[in-house]
Amino acid sequence: MRELIKCVGCHRVIGQLVEVNGAELLHIGDGAWREVHGVCIHCGTAFHWSVSDQMLNNLLKRVCR
Repeated sequence: MRELIKCVGCHRVIGQLVEVNGAELLHIGDGAWREVHGVCIHCGTAFHWSVSDQMLNNLLKRVCR
């Protein structure tokens, strides 16, 4: 099962992670995005997701173990 990315405000699904040519991207609608900025249409909470942020987060998790 693909990981679902949810709004931090209302927890509705914004998109899901997919792998395209070896890169993990965020699938929303008909596109797969490297970086997304916006607001949740349901609650208005600001939203930011990027490949580089995810890579840094994964690296920090590995270093902390």
